[in-house]
Amino acid sequence: MRRAFHKLLDDRAIEIFLQHDGCKRVSDKYLLAMVLVYFSRAGLSIAEYNIRNFYAALFLANQMEEDIPFYYSIFLFADWYFSSEEDFKEATKTLFRRMRFRAWVSREECRHVMKKLSHRGWRRKRMDHHGLAHRDFRMTTEECTAMEPGSGYVCDQCSRSRPRSWCCIMQ
Repeated sequence: MRRAFHKLLDDRAIEIFLQHDGCKRVSDKYLLAMVLVYFSRAGLSIAEYNIRNFYAALFLANQMEEDIPFYYSIFLFADWYFSSEEDFKEATKTLFRRMRFRAWVSREECRHVMKKLSHRGWRRKRMDHHGLAHRDFRMTTEECTAMEPGSGYVCDQCSRSRPRSWCCIMQ
């Protein structure tokens, strides 16, 4: 399973997705660890460690952990692997059922997974200003959409904190 997960994270399509998440709000190390936990809980075979299940698990992890759902940021890339938006939603529901609806993963469990399996994906640390719960209901829909990874937006703090070339902004 270890090799299958490493191979999946090293897949070019997943690498491109991770690069486009410049602020690491959709795919930080904890969310990636949750994907592996979900795969294990669902009892996926090695053959099922694939891009479709990766996106379904990542979407579930985001639903569990994030205040602002990044559905379209994930589906923008997942769309290539699903016949329709309904197909994506059904794959997510199927994975959730296979996990026996156990989607909550503790931080300690994520840390255990990261300690047990070494991978460069565990270096995807979210910047502190993107952490914790930020519930600002005064934001407009346009502002929320502009902040979604993959929308071409990288926040000012993230773009100042590292070289511009790391901010893989979608054109």
